[in-house]
Amino acid sequence: MKKLFITPRVTKSVLIAGMSFILMFNAQATIDTVKVQDNQFTPLTLSICLGDTIRWVYDNSATGIHNVHITNPIDSVSPNLAAAGQSYDYVPSVAGTFNYKCDYHVVMGMTGTFTVNALPTATATSNNASCMGVCNGSLAAAGANGASPYSYLW
Repeated sequence: MKKLFITPRVTKSVLIAGMSFILMFNAQATIDTVKVQDNQFTPLTLSICLGDTIRWVYDNSATGIHNVHITNPIDSVSPNLAAAGQSYDYVPSVAGTFNYKCDYHVVMGMTGTFTVNALPTATATSNNASCMGVCNGSLAAAGANGASPYSYLW
């Protein structure tokens, strides 16, 4: 039995017993925006996928200096944001729940949380099909992290 591990956002071609199969996940990384406003982040909570970008943007209505300090489970601090349109991008490299704050306004409740969800994965298995005039092949892909199961017989 052959096994192939497939990660979304990547197209893999699999040659199984002389027959080609293309298993494809059509997922695109996105940019999720959080507004940096006076003493608050909007939205306060965010759920994204691994590989997505979070962009904190200094809102036109904001005044003063703000920053984005991711405090748990890592320690990362943005440059100061002090003018409309300035932004800070962060691309998480691990799944989990992250807390962040504005160091200047944390006592006023300027905090937020984002959750990074793992990407769906699939495991594909096949039998050793003879392909000699006999239709005895099969392929099964078991989904994980929300991916749907798939099977194909020939």
